Amino acid sequence: METETVTYIVPEGEPFAMWGANWSGKVQPFNIKELRDNQKLFEYHPREIVR
Repeated sequence: METETVTYIVPEGEPFAMWGANWSGKVQPFNIKELRDNQKLFEYHPREIVR
């Protein structure tokens, strides 16, 4: 409950042909309060397990 930010590290990728792809890797910080505030903008989809 005390976490304020999360850092997501996108690793460098093995390049292959894909329009708009960025293979250089990057560090992306996320603000937890902002994520919670924006959560209402998205429709919830329950997880479906396919066997």
